[in-house]
Amino acid sequence: MTLVVSEKKRVRINEHTFESHNIEETMGMVGNHLWPHRMKVAQARRTVNSHILGHLLGDFSVLDLAYGATVEIKPDEAPDFYLVHIPVFGYAELHYGKLKTTSTPETISISSPSALSYVYMEQNTRHLNIRFDRETLEAHLQSLIGHEIHAPLVFQIETPSQSAAGAALIQTLDSLFLQARTVPQMFVHKQIVEQYKNLLMSILVSMFQHSYTELLRNGGHNPVPWHVRQAKDYIEENITEFISLAHVAEFVGVSARTLQNGFRQFEGISPAEYIRGRRLQRLHQALMLAGPTSKITDIMLEQGITSFGRYAHYYQQRYHCLPSETLKK
Repeated sequence: MTLVVSEKKRVRINEHTFESHNIEETMGMVGNHLWPHRMKVAQARRTVNSHILGHLLGDFSVLDLAYGATVEIKPDEAPDFYLVHIPVFGYAELHYGKLKTTSTPETISISSPSALSYVYMEQNTRHLNIRFDRETLEAHLQSLIGHEIHAPLVFQIETPSQSAAGAALIQTLDSLFLQARTVPQMFVHKQIVEQYKNLLMSILVSMFQHSYTELLRNGGHNPVPWHVRQAKDYIEENITEFISLAHVAEFVGVSARTLQNGFRQFEGISPAEYIRGRRLQRLHQALMLAGPTSKITDIMLEQGITSFGRYAHYYQQRYHCLPSETLKK
């Protein structure tokens, strides 16, 4: 089966075509679609031969990207979105902190928020990038498991293109581009765009490996057992106090191991991670409502947080900014 995404002829969904030999113009275009970044062109070249198609589809987008030069791309700040990298041809390297994955047509890569540090792309490389806002994809996951998540959704970096997950994603894109080529009027209808978006998100969270895969496999909508429900109630009532696993298990009347296993199976995280997640959520809400003269340490103490530096680090991982920056906003 010939895939539209693999054909040399590129498909236009809406009017965001861009071609340029200018590096600054190219960075501006990609920055508008993905994230502000710096770009270094190899071998002291002063030009690129970029061909970019940006498909803006509400709160998700697809970018068909070819720079026509060997480039290194570094985001100006940690991204607050999920980015799926689907190579059509060529070679690229994606760096996630100390981790690196080689991106070729045999591999689909997914970068989770705050993970992507830089991208290296060789001259004859073309990528399709699907961008989902963090809140949009996490809300979709929550609808599938039936409750709020309290730890970040983090995807496995690499998945083979020929796997069931890879084939499902590519064939769905193939359908989208085929429809765009033959019936472009479809994509002026928000309901149709939403259906494609929800299908792509369902494929990502249901078929690709990530931090909530086991919870979904065990059935996210299964009734939460009484001891987990009681433990969550106890945590909520005592969230501003010191809470230990032993105290919660004793209150509920089960062993610490049983409580750990219950949270792992039905919440996808440990009791400690659940407590941390609830405190971070409460801290975020309190900072959003606080006045400009409020002190961050006082707000943290009100939420039962005494490890200020550690929680500032957790907060930055979760919300991609420091508590002080949220307070200023």
